[in-house]
Amino acid sequence: MAELTQFVWLYYHDEARADELRYSIRSVEKYFAGQSQIVVVGDCPEWYCGRHIALPRIPEPENARFHAVLDSSYKLQHALRHPDIADSFVIMMDDHYFLRRVSLADIQ
Repeated sequence: MAELTQFVWLYYHDEARADELRYSIRSVEKYFAGQSQIVVVGDCPEWYCGRHIALPRIPEPENARFHAVLDSSYKLQHALRHPDIADSFVIMMDDHYFLRRVSLADIQ
């Protein structure tokens, strides 16, 4: 049996543009040369019915300029401690896409 590779998206719906998350996930499903497991951390779009770890957006700090970075860091820290997240995974964002066949070796 092929080794499962977990792909984890850190997602906040209100800053998303159109269907970027949908297309990003589809690109992994289409082009990843291996067995993948998709996990979304944060918000969950209505159309998504896969693995999801619900996590609200952090409150906006006084210096809102870095809010998105702090929120992504918070979601990543939560994912790293979550029992459903593998010890090794590929971190994704909704604007990351595979445009050709990609193996785990390519990513590493």
